[in-house]
Amino acid sequence: MFAQKFVQPSCMMLNSIRISSTLGRMMYYSQARAYSNTNVLYSFIQTRLRKEAFKNSIYRPLAANTINSNDGARKKRKIVGRGKASGHGKNCGKGHKGQNSRAGTGHTSAAFIGGQNPLNKRLPKVGFNRNAHKEPLERVNIRDILYYIRKGKLDPTKTITIKDLFECGAVSKIKYGIKILGRGAEQLDSFEQPLHFEVQDASMSAIEAIQRNGGSVTSVYYTPTIIRRLLCPYKFKIPEAKIPMPPPKKVLKLEKLRDKGIDVRYPKAPWYEQYQQKQEQELAEFEAREKTAGEKILPQYPASREPGVSRGTPKIEREIIPKTIKLPLDFGS
Repeated sequence: MFAQKFVQPSCMMLNSIRISSTLGRMMYYSQARAYSNTNVLYSFIQTRLRKEAFKNSIYRPLAANTINSNDGARKKRKIVGRGKASGHGKNCGKGHKGQNSRAGTGHTSAAFIGGQNPLNKRLPKVGFNRNAHKEPLERVNIRDILYYIRKGKLDPTKTITIKDLFECGAVSKIKYGIKILGRGAEQLDSFEQPLHFEVQDASMSAIEAIQRNGGSVTSVYYTPTIIRRLLCPYKFKIPEAKIPMPPPKKVLKLEKLRDKGIDVRYPKAPWYEQYQQKQEQELAEFEAREKTAGEKILPQYPASREPGVSRGTPKIEREIIPKTIKLPLDFGS
C-alpha cells in the first residue's frame, strides 16, 4: 500500500519534466525531496540540480569537458522526414503542394517574368568581358619597401625579389606578379643605398626615383605555377623547374616595358632567336626592294631641274591635240 502511494506521486512528478519553465523545475525538485525516503532518488535530484546550476552559471572552470563554442555559433541541423512523432515528418513542414513545397528554395530571381523568355536573354550580346583575361599584379609602394628595410626584414644590399617581398609581409599573396608604385618616392632622396628590384612591372614615377638613386628595375617573366613553386617550394616534389618561353602576345607586352626604362628578362629559345633574325633580315631586304624598285624605269617626282639630267633618255613626241574638232553632218550615210 505504501509502495503504491509512493510510486503514484513519483510518476506525476516525472511527468512534470516536460514543463520547460523554471517554476515547474523548482516544484518538481521540492516535491520529490518531500515524498522520497530513499537516498538514490535524493542523490539523483542533487545531481540534476548541480548540472542545471553548472549549465546556467556564467563562469565555468576551464577544463577539457567545459570547452565549447559560443552560443549560436553552431546551428543544429533540422532533420525532416523521419516519422510523424518527430514533428517534421511526412510533408517535412512544407505543407501541401505548391512552389514552396518543391525541391529548392522556392524563390525565383528578379529577372523571372512568368516562364517566358526573360529580357536579358531576348537582347543580343554586345562586346566581351575583358576582366576574364586580366592578370592583375599585386601593388607595393616604395614607402612600404623602405618601412620593411628599416625594420630589418629586407636587405637593401641584395637584389629585392618577389620572394623577399612575400616573406617580409609586404604582400600576402602573389598570383601573377608584383608592380612597384611611386608613393613615398621622395624618401629615396635621403636613402643612401641604391635599390635593385626583380619584379614584373613598375610605374614611371617609381622607375625615375629608383634610377635617380642609382638603382635599377628588371622585369622577370614568371608563370603562376613558377611563382607558386618559387614562394612555396615545399609544396612541390621537384623544387626547381624550367621557366617556359612566353607566348607571342606576352612577348610584345614585355618588349613594350623597355620603353619605360625597364630591363626585361625572359627565356628565349635558340630557334626563336634565329627565326627572329631571319625575319628582320627579310623585312629589311623587302623594304630596300620597295625603295629601289623601278627607279630606272619610272619617272621620279618631283623631277630634277639640273642641266643634263635628261641626256641619253629617249624623247617621246606627243600627239598634237586639235583645239577644234570637225564632225560630219551626214550621219545617215
